[in-house]
Amino acid sequence: ILLILAINRVQNVCRAPLACKDENRFNLSPEALLSFYDEKKMLNLARYRASYFNSSHVGDIYLLDNESERATDAAIFEMNQPALSVLIPVHTGPSEAAKHAIRSIILQPIEEYQDHDGRRKEYGTYEQLRLSPMQIVLVDDRCNDGSINTMMDTIKNIASEFSFLHVAIQDYRQGNEHTYGVWDSLQDGIMLAVYIVSSPRPGVAAALNHGLTYCRSHLVARMDADDIAETGRLISQTEALRFQPKLNVVGASVLLFRQDSVDSTRSQNSNATRMDTRSLPYSSYVSTEHKSNMNVFPSLPPTDPGFASWCMLFSCSVAHPSVMYRKEVIMTAGGYDESCLYAEDYELWLRLTLRTCSSLTSIPNIGLWHRKHRCSSPRTSK
Repeated sequence: ILLILAINRVQNVCRAPLACKDENRFNLSPEALLSFYDEKKMLNLARYRASYFNSSHVGDIYLLDNESERATDAAIFEMNQPALSVLIPVHTGPSEAAKHAIRSIILQPIEEYQDHDGRRKEYGTYEQLRLSPMQIVLVDDRCNDGSINTMMDTIKNIASEFSFLHVAIQDYRQGNEHTYGVWDSLQDGIMLAVYIVSSPRPGVAAALNHGLTYCRSHLVARMDADDIAETGRLISQTEALRFQPKLNVVGASVLLFRQDSVDSTRSQNSNATRMDTRSLPYSSYVSTEHKSNMNVFPSLPPTDPGFASWCMLFSCSVAHPSVMYRKEVIMTAGGYDESCLYAEDYELWLRLTLRTCSSLTSIPNIGLWHRKHRCSSPRTSK
């Protein structure tokens, strides 16, 4: 409270009012903040971290309301839903990239759990875990390079490393049906359910539509089998959607990278930043073989919903594998158009922004390392 008071006192000298951006505004003078301080009110720090302001003004006054937080959290728990579903279509990894990709997802709820001093918070409390229970849906889109098997082995290996990680794998593919592990919501620790399903039709749009029907959470994060999620990506996007109900799709800033061994000629002629592959997130957990230099290109999308929608008139301003969205909104819109071979995401975003131009944006944080290589496209000729 005192920090906001100090900032807004400076603004008051410059005749700048308190900045408010939604209907839950207080319309207070800066001096009125003193009453919150005298009443020992607490700021909702999680909501502030989930908000991004485009100026030096401090936005709405977000006070901690334990009762409303408990009601929301309890409702989610009572519906027996995962906190988050992660949807990953798999056509080709390669397998070493797929191993890195799945680790970058699973280690995020582990990091959140350890940040809470290794103790799982009780459901219905403000500090409950946001990424557990987690569900991962792997959609087999004619994968024949062993990437899915590598991902399953990686998940089992991680479960053996962390005693508080409880994993259940259900393989629904014809001829591969089997179950691994037991998922018990009463266990202390992190709950992870993995579903493996076969896409009924070729193509990434069909794989995503089919995978969405298996996603049980109201929030779905997208991920590709050859990319790497940045540390903190999932919790940042979860909080953004949690505290900003008008948003339906939240992407993130992206770093595109290409290893020298993939295309040395192109790498030598680029003006990208040169980095060692050991700089990649979670690189210490994967094989140390074939380490090399790489070229890194930043991709910084617009972070204002209105501007992001305007940019959609000219090009796709949201990186598809970096997004998290509300499942109900995507399903209501009709899902992905399977007739679109190369721009199924762009076409979907255009439909969503046509309905509501303020429902889509990206957070400024780096959320994804997007691998560029000869096998990076999930599409092949039919």
